[in-house]
Amino acid sequence: MKLFKFLIFFRERFLIYRLFKIIKYYAGNNDFSFSIALKYVIANPVRVKSISIEKYFYRYRGYSSHLPAYLQELPFVWQDVYGIGMRIEHVLDNDININIEYLKVWANLLYCFVENRLCYTNNHFLMNALILKRLSLHVSLPFDSELDSLIDQGFKYVFKSNFFLERSSNYLFLIGHRLVLADYRNFVKNENEIIDKIIVYYRETLKYAERTTWIGDISPDIFDSTKVDSSKLYNKSDVICDILNFGSFIFVYAPNYILKISLDNKIERHGHEDYGSVVLCSDTVNIYDVGIEDLAYKEYKEAACHNSFGIGDFIEIIRDKQKVIHFSNCSIFVEEDKVVFEYKVRPRLKFLTNSLLADTGNYEILNSEVAVFLLNSAISAKLVEYKTEGTVVDIYNG
Repeated sequence: MKLFKFLIFFRERFLIYRLFKIIKYYAGNNDFSFSIALKYVIANPVRVKSISIEKYFYRYRGYSSHLPAYLQELPFVWQDVYGIGMRIEHVLDNDININIEYLKVWANLLYCFVENRLCYTNNHFLMNALILKRLSLHVSLPFDSELDSLIDQGFKYVFKSNFFLERSSNYLFLIGHRLVLADYRNFVKNENEIIDKIIVYYRETLKYAERTTWIGDISPDIFDSTKVDSSKLYNKSDVICDILNFGSFIFVYAPNYILKISLDNKIERHGHEDYGSVVLCSDTVNIYDVGIEDLAYKEYKEAACHNSFGIGDFIEIIRDKQKVIHFSNCSIFVEEDKVVFEYKVRPRLKFLTNSLLADTGNYEILNSEVAVFLLNSAISAKLVEYKTEGTVVDIYNG
């Protein structure tokens, strides 16, 4: 089994496989320059051991340059097929004037090696398809008619019965970002309307994206939110405060805050051992957790590094006159301007020293200076125990 998984994930690293794949593909799709494609297929830069894999990928995705000639000559890393899509996205985000022949070659290479890993397929398959869908709005692609079914298939690889298998609130945000840029309104809504939920999640998270921490891993992908057309984020509905359950985490949104609660405890895909960890972001009160953008920091995925609010097992979400998330040890009441944790017994909370907590209407500042933390900088903070005065804790109070 391990050998099979190795071959599925690393087959692109073998030149003979790449040559076979591109020759077979070109026989059925020959509207691009085979000589340019062959140049990319043959090349495969070697990583110097002193350079981390993240920096290695970053360089060959082309993020450091806006020069067309440089990007056209830069080889791809075949350990990072996803990097082809990242380079296309980099070009689109920054309006780089790449030769159309090269852009077509990149698109066809990405479609040819789309990263279908069978039962091991992860978010890369869906991300690649969404990037190609976005590109198809600008460039005629021979496989354009097949992209919608590819995207539908990609959702099946990352969602199972509404459970987000990637277990990362940041990766879900990126899916929403790429759905919007690919003009998601043209897609057929799936049976669980998961696309609608993701767009709402993306829309409500967008204004906090640069100053919140995340549940699970943080993607190293670079994206440009200025490219987002606000008209594609739905007309604002009458629902201004709601609870969305993505299986691996719960998301709450209101006019002046967002709240994320982890429901998963597995270090699988991009998940952490962080069941019950809480992230809240608002203009006045913030609760941070550890999100890591360098996947080599595996120690930060373990339970000891995450905040804990002792909420117990998840039971249900109620959306009647009062919106409540029930856990075995705690009920969380959410309103437009308030979040209250009501415990069965007096709790001990464990969270980062750089967080703020509003306790029974009064702010309890746990650090004399409140910083806004970007990406993984929260890992520099320490976890502390905090014992409340009663069983009711105002996590957010306007």
